[in-house]
Amino acid sequence: MKTNKLIMQHLKKQPKRSISIILSIILAVCLITTIGIIGECIKNSAIENVKRTRGFYHLQYKNITKNNVNYIQNIKQVDKVGTLLLLGYCNNGNSSLNIQGVSDNYFDMFYRPLIKGKYPKKSNEICIDEWYLKKLNIPTQIGQKIPLTLNKILMKDNKPVLKKDKIPIMHKTTQTFILSGILKDKAGSKVDNTAFGYVPLKTVENLLPKNYLYYYSFLQINKNTDINTLKNKIDVNLNLGSENSEINYNLISASGENLKSKIAVLILTLIVSIAAIAVIYNIFNMSIIDRIKEFGILRCIGFRPIHIKNLVIKEGLLLSIIGIPIGLFLGLLISKIVYLKVDQIYEQQKILFIFSNKILIFSALIGLITVLLSTLAPSKKASKVSPIEAVCGTKNLEVNILKKRKWHKLIKNTFGNIGMISYKNLWRNKKRTKVTIISLSTTIILFITFSYFVTHMPVSNPEQYFKNGQFKLQIERNFIPQNGYSKKDIEQIKLLPDIENVYEMKFLTGNALLEDNFVKKDIIKDTYVQTTKDETTNKISTPISFKGYNDDMLKILRKNIVKGSIDINKMKKEPIVLIGLDPSKKISKYLNLKVGDIITLNVTNDFKNEKFYKKEQKFIVGGFVDKIPFSLIHNQTLDIIASNDILKTLCPYDNFKRLDIKIEDPSKKDYVFSHLQKTSNKISGSKLYSFYEDVASLKQAKRNINFLIYSFITIIALIAILNIINTMNTSIIVRKNEFGIMRAVGFTKEHLKKSVLLEALFFAILSSILGILISGISCSFVKVLFEIQHGTPAIPMIIAFVLSTFISIIAVLVPIKKIVCDNIVDTIRYVE
Repeated sequence: MKTNKLIMQHLKKQPKRSISIILSIILAVCLITTIGIIGECIKNSAIENVKRTRGFYHLQYKNITKNNVNYIQNIKQVDKVGTLLLLGYCNNGNSSLNIQGVSDNYFDMFYRPLIKGKYPKKSNEICIDEWYLKKLNIPTQIGQKIPLTLNKILMKDNKPVLKKDKIPIMHKTTQTFILSGILKDKAGSKVDNTAFGYVPLKTVENLLPKNYLYYYSFLQINKNTDINTLKNKIDVNLNLGSENSEINYNLISASGENLKSKIAVLILTLIVSIAAIAVIYNIFNMSIIDRIKEFGILRCIGFRPIHIKNLVIKEGLLLSIIGIPIGLFLGLLISKIVYLKVDQIYEQQKILFIFSNKILIFSALIGLITVLLSTLAPSKKASKVSPIEAVCGTKNLEVNILKKRKWHKLIKNTFGNIGMISYKNLWRNKKRTKVTIISLSTTIILFITFSYFVTHMPVSNPEQYFKNGQFKLQIERNFIPQNGYSKKDIEQIKLLPDIENVYEMKFLTGNALLEDNFVKKDIIKDTYVQTTKDETTNKISTPISFKGYNDDMLKILRKNIVKGSIDINKMKKEPIVLIGLDPSKKISKYLNLKVGDIITLNVTNDFKNEKFYKKEQKFIVGGFVDKIPFSLIHNQTLDIIASNDILKTLCPYDNFKRLDIKIEDPSKKDYVFSHLQKTSNKISGSKLYSFYEDVASLKQAKRNINFLIYSFITIIALIAILNIINTMNTSIIVRKNEFGIMRAVGFTKEHLKKSVLLEALFFAILSSILGILISGISCSFVKVLFEIQHGTPAIPMIIAFVLSTFISIIAVLVPIKKIVCDNIVDTIRYVE
């Protein structure tokens, strides 16, 4: 039976209702598309940035033998292996060249693009960073001969091989290479004054003594393999310790290979889909109630229930065919606008705009499924209409006796008899009222939950970086003990005019060796926390950022103490440390340490001097701090703070890794900056930050982040507003006959307006109560899932209540104004 003509006639007859459904579909598909595309852009860009900075591998093995490498290459779960051997260093003034022998797969895992030429294949070929060639005035011509003398400390069992006088044995290699390619400069290499050159792996194997070849292998693991399980298996089979392997957590996190990121995307898609289903279902359901007589007439002239059901479903599909393409287009457009803003935030990390057909197909399917689910129940209801009852007008009559409740008296006293009639009228048709309340509350839940999530994302205050000084000198990327600011540098800075204070900080890296009872047992399972367990000693090893503070810095730190105390004089003489409990660091929640516990720190100092190669020392936990001022770098390592005097005993180089300079008179900033820049230029790896120059860009980045946050909230709010308007508007239109009867029995226009406005108010209040209660639960779930440390959704809840109430009242004003102006007889006879 042909129904297309009937469908088109109905859609033309009710254009407002049809447009409302189309708009709901457009907004839902638009939001899902935007979330998908922006999420994919950020995810792929994060992966690309990890590839460029950390490498495209899942697992790394270091200081292993050739036999170990061969074993790893034959593992089925390993898709690809890149191998590296260090040939040696070549020093030229304050710059050095690091020559490495690499396998062919190495360049698939590390971002080292060529400016020209090719990667080395022959034993005498080499490719080198462009900036180094230019600095040494080496002709940048392919085929150029480059003689090099390289030095390398010979290693055995992870330790330098020593002469009788305990001086490390230095192996010297003199070789002339042919330039095969020129590499694009590696990020940070100029700052560190360390360039890189690459030769074939076999070249290094032929030039270095066979007994001192220790390899680095980088593994790409197939998707269906648990990395921790595979790592443990390899460690056992090759009898390797925890110091020989390392998981690339940056890549795992960026790739979304964790439950949390998948749940986040699923939740966003789910809540948007549920909101859209609620909107479309409610409109269709009310439309069915309003068209009962029409369906009865169709049944009388021969339509079967299946025909009626198909009629309603086809209406939904036709509207989705119009709405989905528009939603996809707007989603792409909004994604592009958001992308441009995101790209401005990450100036150092280029964001890639990904146009994915999969996302468009997925968004279209979600939109289509949403419409189908929205029409199933109304279509089923329409197909069960009895022809006789529908034509006689008795099908949709419901008589529900409202039980007396304690709050009825409050409603009557507050809003009068009209208010009580309005409240009772809501529950005359319980099913319609419940559907309307659920529909409205769904969008309230969506708005509150999403607003809470995005407004509690960790967006730092740009000015906090310069809280303790307008200028900051810092050793970037490179923590070689020799590099740093000397006491002479600090004294010269203090002689500059209007210098109020200089805060100097030492820094060392290493591992904390924690007793089994000092941490929770499930710490090993958390892929975000870099830990390994030594089965022989039963200790947990985790990386540390070991910071040394001067007296003034320790005084500032006192306000952040949460347990224990800071006795500066005692900390300068005794091995006492403070433990950082920064909530943003995952390891904090696994610590069972208390004041007075003794921990062992294994500090790495100097790879050129056996005396300071590794130094283990026991420290007493003196206290815990919740925030770390003067933070040098932000990563997931455990923060440990001691006095500079204590760190000086661990490292022979009496220099500092960071200086915070505070000035009294801002008018002297240019003079101070120029002198600080000279100090920075003469120290390898040093970088100068200025409050006056850097805060402007940081604030702009923060504004761009806020733009993103409120863009998504605006789209969510639009869906919520549209739902409220559609729901309230439709609820008035489908009850036109009912309002005509009310006027016929004595209701004036003012009474009717007041009654409808109070109904809208009751709908808003009931929906808000339900929405706020459920959103409280959903926000608690979000708080636990994403480890949000503080904050409640109080403000989004207040905004949701006020907006839903205001919009509900506004939404009914136009239709009720039209109805009260119509003739009473025409209103009673009204049939859509």
